[in-house]
Amino acid sequence: MADIKPEAGRIVKGTSNKSLKMSIGKKKLHGDPFLGRMLYGKLIINGMQYCRPHVMLYCHICEENNKSLQEEVNAERSALGLRVGGDPLFNEKADKWMEFINAKQMEGRLKNNLLIQKYGKDFTETHPEHWQKFACESKAQEREINDEFLKDVQATFDAGASQCCYYACDKPDADKLFRCAGCGIAKYCSKAHQKNDWGWEHKGECTSQVPQFIRDEIKEDRNRNLAGNYDVIDRR
Repeated sequence: MADIKPEAGRIVKGTSNKSLKMSIGKKKLHGDPFLGRMLYGKLIINGMQYCRPHVMLYCHICEENNKSLQEEVNAERSALGLRVGGDPLFNEKADKWMEFINAKQMEGRLKNNLLIQKYGKDFTETHPEHWQKFACESKAQEREINDEFLKDVQATFDAGASQCCYYACDKPDADKLFRCAGCGIAKYCSKAHQKNDWGWEHKGECTSQVPQFIRDEIKEDRNRNLAGNYDVIDRR
């Protein structure tokens, strides 16, 4: 299986088959803040792209949706006889939260539409008391949902991956997995597979390779989120 190499999301040049970050190179990524933020904001595990702050395929806080990439990666791996991309625990959580958040957003739109039907499209001005009540309830619900979401995210970081992250591992559900000391997220069934994945993918993804200023920004954003501020900061 090790000779079967996926190409989705990679830079294929002749016989080389590099990940995007490894193809660009650490020196260039660290020297270009805009490019570094754009690429290091993503975390790739077993070919699947997640948002780095929350390890989510679909993240309402980061305003990011990688579900279409998931379909592409899985279709290629299925054709190659490989297991699906990413980690099953991370993917399961992403699906759960995407479904839940979409349902809550739909619920909010329906409540807003009912207020418009009852009081008119300018109800925020003509009936401010109803608008203020709706806004306060929505804000409280957002805080409640995101508090639970961030607890689940922390549980993901505490637990790490549920399978060996090396794409060519044919026994990923090993009883004992070794955790990457650099990120604490990736895990491996053996030191050999950890070494193989470092050369294949993880060297460009591990937290230890991310510029310190980006790690500081992610920590700053996480602290803001925990305090109830979910605004996305444009750092371009």
